[in-house]
Amino acid sequence: MTVSLSSSPQRLPSWDLAKLPILNGDAPVGTVTLHALADVEVLAGLVPLIAAHTSSDYRQAAITLLHYAVRVITDTLLSALTLDGVTIEATAADLGVVFGEKATLNASWVSPNITIREGAAVTQLGGQTITLLNPIVAAVQTYQQLSRRGLDLVLFDAIRRGCRRLSNSAGTRIRVEHGWQDALLSAMGDSTRKPMRTVTVQPDNGEPIPMVIPRVCCVLAQHPSAHACPTCPQHSEADRRQYTESWLRALGDDSFRVETGRARLLSDNGHAK
Repeated sequence: MTVSLSSSPQRLPSWDLAKLPILNGDAPVGTVTLHALADVEVLAGLVPLIAAHTSSDYRQAAITLLHYAVRVITDTLLSALTLDGVTIEATAADLGVVFGEKATLNASWVSPNITIREGAAVTQLGGQTITLLNPIVAAVQTYQQLSRRGLDLVLFDAIRRGCRRLSNSAGTRIRVEHGWQDALLSAMGDSTRKPMRTVTVQPDNGEPIPMVIPRVCCVLAQHPSAHACPTCPQHSEADRRQYTESWLRALGDDSFRVETGRARLLSDNGHAK
């Protein structure tokens, strides 16, 4: 079955599960396509706005834009593959980020010109994903004179985290074969020998939870800051465990499941021991 959204108003069920809205149809005001994000001049124009909104420096803001692009791919193409069992054919001009005032991230956008095909071709999507994102990685590298190897690790780790969150939230609804995450990353070219590490945490009364430590800081910071993720590789082992447990305890039940892959388990009085 092939469905073109240009001739059908139908939405994919997985799109309605995204944390931020996914808009399809004519591009709304504030849309920046993935094709435009690969233009260094466009990137340079957005970075000061992102930096001001997120209270970060220009390097962090530039890499944040790469994370926004990854989110578009995860919420649209990856969710369609894993939850709906379909493959979307789209160019970089068919997908975009929708910004609000002061560069707030409001939504993802999907053009009506994409084509949806029955069947989940994991390796095909891996090749498509790296084709869509490589130009943005190159633009960030050029704009900030950053290490390409470091940026590649940022990209691959972000995709892997998106895959893990999809698996955790979907459970038995996953429509692709076991090992799809590794197959996707392999098709994207993630062949680094830098090993994946985990930190084991106990945020509730359930079984201890292994949480993946990114291979590099997600914004390539050399030292942890107030914005650092709980699992940041720049933290000490003790701080990482403490920050991660505190963060998980503060999450709502749905977000806890998405991050950990299981339900929260509390004692009879409603608290973790």
